[in-house]
Amino acid sequence: ADVNEGLDLISQAAEGEFPNAQHYLGWCFLDGHFVEQNSSKAIEWLQRAATAGHGASMLQLYKVFSEGQGLEKEARRWLERAAESGVDEAKKRLEELKQEA
Repeated sequence: ADVNEGLDLISQAAEGEFPNAQHYLGWCFLDGHFVEQNSSKAIEWLQRAATAGHGASMLQLYKVFSEGQGLEKEARRWLERAAESGVDEAKKRLEELKQEA
């Protein structure tokens, strides 16, 4: 199987509401792995996965939004959701932010 066939299968799984596939597709678009880099598509797929409870996607959305101007509240919301879902890195970062305040 080639890369395009693999991406087609992942896309089908993502469209079929599989959060792991949605997360992977979001990551591909975010960093331009196997596809042309596209931030809006990356955010769309990461949000779909995160809304379905995918903790790593929540953390990735925090990272993406924390780099944007005026998106601090959105970033914090995803960080809190990631921490609530049990993502250790998110719990640690949330604790650091509380100590900085």
